[in-house]
Amino acid sequence: VEERRQPEVIDVEKLDRLAEEAPRKNYYRKDWRGKKKVLIDRELPLTDCYIAPCVLSCPIRQDIPEYIRLAGDGQYDRALELIYLKNPLPNITGYICDHQCMYNCTRLDYEGAVSIREVKRIAAEQGKITYDTKSRVAVEQLDIKVAVIGAGPAGLSAAYFLAKAGFKVTVFEKQDSPGGVITYVLPNFRIPAPAIEKDISIIKAIGVDFKFGVSEEFSINDMNSKGYKYIFMGI
Repeated sequence: VEERRQPEVIDVEKLDRLAEEAPRKNYYRKDWRGKKKVLIDRELPLTDCYIAPCVLSCPIRQDIPEYIRLAGDGQYDRALELIYLKNPLPNITGYICDHQCMYNCTRLDYEGAVSIREVKRIAAEQGKITYDTKSRVAVEQLDIKVAVIGAGPAGLSAAYFLAKAGFKVTVFEKQDSPGGVITYVLPNFRIPAPAIEKDISIIKAIGVDFKFGVSEEFSINDMNSKGYKYIFMGI
């Protein structure tokens, strides 16, 4: 019969020494965390005890906690639909967003920031299968033409929301393809071409027209004479 293993004796002196040295040793410190506190830039309202720092640090104020919850439940289509309310380029930003939200995640004080950008990319990849593009077309179409100059991120975003609002949108781009810096400057290992194409295809699907190889020489009066009532400069 094997002898039962005797419980190890706790060395109290070593334990005390560890408690004394731990705060000073880099091994036990979260130096990567930095010294910046995760605080919001305003007082909490009387009727609300919690405001997510990730939302306030996001330039477009995406509902990050909710789309993370939906994605965690496997509801990728609903998560993507929520993302599209404020972000028309989820595939692109799923790769190259500088994720200020993650730098202000409350989990930094524990195991580390939630991988918010990656969750968004997963929602975009998985949710597109069931998220019908027709549901995003404006209910009421306006007989108003809008010209968007430049097919970079700013122009693409403007075109998306204008089309959603019912305007007839045409994007004018001097290059042969849309994307601007994302397409012509960033290398493929930073963001794959299919990710860019996915976002562009959605924008085209809701009725945005593109004209490529357009001369840089244009005038506002010329655009107006062609029936474009509004012009957005995205260059």
